[in-house]
Amino acid sequence: MATFGLFSTVGSVNHAPKQKSISCAWEDTLNDILTNERSRSFYTTVVTESGKPELTNEGVKSFVLDKLYSIVTQKISKMDVEYQDILKSAGNYQKYRHFQSIDDTVKGLIDLIKTTDKLDKVNVTQLNEIFDCHSNLIKCTKDFSDAFKFNVGTVKQYYLTVVASLIYATGFIVTSMIDYEQRNGNVNYDIVFKNENILERGLPKNMLSIIHQFNEDVRNKVISKSVSMQKNTKLTRESATAIAIGTAVAVGLVALPALIRYAIYFFMHSKIKLAEYFEAQAAFMELNIRKLEASNIKDKEKIIEKQKKSVEKLLQLAAKISADKYSAEKETQKEIEAEDKQVVKDADDDAKKQESQFNDSDILL
Repeated sequence: MATFGLFSTVGSVNHAPKQKSISCAWEDTLNDILTNERSRSFYTTVVTESGKPELTNEGVKSFVLDKLYSIVTQKISKMDVEYQDILKSAGNYQKYRHFQSIDDTVKGLIDLIKTTDKLDKVNVTQLNEIFDCHSNLIKCTKDFSDAFKFNVGTVKQYYLTVVASLIYATGFIVTSMIDYEQRNGNVNYDIVFKNENILERGLPKNMLSIIHQFNEDVRNKVISKSVSMQKNTKLTRESATAIAIGTAVAVGLVALPALIRYAIYFFMHSKIKLAEYFEAQAAFMELNIRKLEASNIKDKEKIIEKQKKSVEKLLQLAAKISADKYSAEKETQKEIEAEDKQVVKDADDDAKKQESQFNDSDILL
């Protein structure tokens, strides 16, 4: 499992990850960026008893947390219009302009599972995790809408990340998890799920982690708790960033910074547009939903030609997704590692400056 500092990949993706205590999980992710070999802080010491590196300056932690949250926020603001469209729905998933395409696709895939024999239980569980994400986004309409209304930054980012991940996952399923076969020149294609693990087929681990974590958070009602706490929090002299993240951590959204950061960077490095996933959904629906009746047999050749083009489009995108995944993951890891190193250096410089000013004031006294 690769880790990327504060915003590291977390959790098991084949089975439900067991959450640590809130404080422990948060400290683990925060300490990793400050103590690992590539970006180790000047203020790191090794505790003899445990042998674990620990940080001696708490101010460095606050600086890094604040800085990285700000960086991710800036990156989201620069994402292309397709991602901004998700944010324009202001938390109301059913008002997102591509909602109907996703909804029809998910319903079609659920029906397809029922007609595909002998699917492995683990594979079905993974697929249902993705379909549950769709229904949970609808279920959380009020919570997400309130997050936009009251500007709960972390939860707004969460909404964007989950919707984009669901679009990616459904596009991946219809292109890479389904066999499209035409037998004996029949008009209708036989469409069945491949009996394979979705991760082994190539869905990015973080994508399924995001979806799983979201479903867990819905079950535990931590999103609504986070929004309620933020609504009731008065901004005093604390930074808005600290409150936005601190509130999320307090109610149990410990995985958010890790998952959000990785996903946002992945989407920014991906060469595949969201529009291509919607084209794949449309091609799938053309083949799956339109169960052509015998009355259309006079148009058989035209229909078959159209269907072949749909299948060809799906197979082409499957190959493109496969190649894109590895390059996007590589670039994401590279950027995060470099960014971690620079942020820690800036944090150390800031801490040293603060110490110098404090020492100077002692001399004056």
